[in-house]
Amino acid sequence: MKQLSIDILRIMASNNDYYLSSREIENKLERVSKRAILNELKLLQTLKRIKILGKSSSTVYKISNNYFDIYEELRYIYQ
Repeated sequence: MKQLSIDILRIMASNNDYYLSSREIENKLERVSKRAILNELKLLQTLKRIKILGKSSSTVYKISNNYFDIYEELRYIYQ
């Protein structure tokens, strides 16, 4: 996993109670382009690591706990 993905997941884990916009995530990261952040968010969504609500400019993101439910066979790797 890329360092940027790890940083994004850490930001989301520290704000686990509510959804974050891409702007809020961008403000917490330094020297990273908006396009790179959006690409990583899309990748994390395909890997079922985050939840996405909304469309276009109103999109918000939250860390997903369903990852271990869907990929139960991988649960033992992380324990």
